[in-house]
Amino acid sequence: MNRLLVAALVLTLAVVALAACTPAATPTPAPEAPTLAPPEPTPVPPTEAPPAQEPPTEAPPFIDMLAIYTNEPLGYAFDYPDGWQVTGDDATALYLTSFDLTAGAGGHGIPEGETKIDFVFVQDFDSLEAMLASDFMVNSREELQDVVDTELTLAGDTPALQTRARGQFGDEVNMLVTVINGHGLIVAGYGDLSFFNAVARSLRPAS
Repeated sequence: MNRLLVAALVLTLAVVALAACTPAATPTPAPEAPTLAPPEPTPVPPTEAPPAQEPPTEAPPFIDMLAIYTNEPLGYAFDYPDGWQVTGDDATALYLTSFDLTAGAGGHGIPEGETKIDFVFVQDFDSLEAMLASDFMVNSREELQDVVDTELTLAGDTPALQTRARGQFGDEVNMLVTVINGHGLIVAGYGDLSFFNAVARSLRPAS
């Protein structure tokens, strides 16, 4: 009985000693998850910038309640806003005003914000070129500064020259020169010139 106990004890000790001599198993590391590269962004086609918009062109003023003046002696006519006044002498000079000319005050007798347009007969000429070459026109233009000339064709295929400039005292000059029925005419504007083009460029032979 004692021999069997001793044998079992020896066997047990041997198993324990063998287990102590056996190296511990190294745990196998879990496989690393593959590193995914970030997705490349989808190229977006460039958006063309819209073309730059040009500023709107200012429309010429509209002549409300249009009136027509006809100069019978010199044979010309022009349009103007109804309610404005036409005074003067058909044979020499007419004065179109947006105010009562007799009550005016200021430069050229014009109240602030008002308009005065003169229609002046110079003398008879065969053509616009002859009028522009006259001593009167040459001497008048010599006094102007910063001159800008615009060639025009009025109604009835009537040639004209419009001049914008500065006078000898720095005041703005806006005038139109033409010959209608052989009569040399100068149209000159003063004060508020908003309606000058609409009125002056309506000048035409009277029908």
